[in-house]
Amino acid sequence: MGAYRRRRPSYSHRPRRVPSQPAGGNTADQLEVAVNEALASPGLAAAGNVATTSATSSTRENKIVRVGVAAAGVIDPNTATVTRAGAAMPGWEDTDIAARIRRHIDAPVFAHNDVRVWAFGEHTLCWRDEYPHSRLLYTSLGTGVGGAFVTNDDLAAGNRGTAGEISELYCPHYGSGVARCEDVASGPGLVATYHEAISEREADPALPSTVTDLLDLERQGDSLATDVLDQNLHGFGQILGTLAMGLDLDAIILGGGVSGLGELITRRIRDGVRSHLAYSVRPCDIRDSALREGPLVAAAVYARARHKLS
Repeated sequence: MGAYRRRRPSYSHRPRRVPSQPAGGNTADQLEVAVNEALASPGLAAAGNVATTSATSSTRENKIVRVGVAAAGVIDPNTATVTRAGAAMPGWEDTDIAARIRRHIDAPVFAHNDVRVWAFGEHTLCWRDEYPHSRLLYTSLGTGVGGAFVTNDDLAAGNRGTAGEISELYCPHYGSGVARCEDVASGPGLVATYHEAISEREADPALPSTVTDLLDLERQGDSLATDVLDQNLHGFGQILGTLAMGLDLDAIILGGGVSGLGELITRRIRDGVRSHLAYSVRPCDIRDSALREGPLVAAAVYARARHKLS
């Protein structure tokens, strides 16, 4: 695995994708659509269910020998069942992922939360050589906020599959007070903070709809956009710094679509982390994700590792 460290894997084909919640459909049914798309793709079967599920299967002599799934929600990795899902995903909670997939593929199924699977794959392919037998926090900023703890080169074990779930922690944000990390540092959270702040100043403001829009406003000299990005991301970094101290972390890996927008995002988070670190000898490293198509690639890595242990 050392040859993969901080290198982006190459692809012999582009992953196929299906929407997670089309009009009149639901995520559980779309999982089966994704499986059929994977079976129809050339070479290594793969499918990405946008924003919810990534699945990959490994093949040996054209026979699928295992399937890995990285799925939204709280997943029991022992049963591959969704134990909790938010209101935005009606019908997903209690879905038996393994049973759904085995309707189409006769092979073992290994499933976990998408951020936890990404963290396992990213650590295995990109960071294990640099941080062997260490404690790391992998955090993903996108439409939500997710996290995963890796200790001794494996996901931190627990009875509920939630180790690393940081979305419900509270951190400072623009103005005053504190709020859930997901409401502060996710893409929708950053945009909503700006909307709320500017609506108090202007009767009919032109509102950004994405973090990219916020960054564009900042480049145009919008001081409010700068303040929201500064304070929300710095506040999120502060809670990461607190976790780094309390858990004695060796490194924090920043991933997800919002973090992937670059230095204007990650610099603010790093500044917040460092403001809350009190190490006198060796600081906690803060690194950017190095794994493209993270949950999709990681699902194959996760399934392979778990299959060997089964």
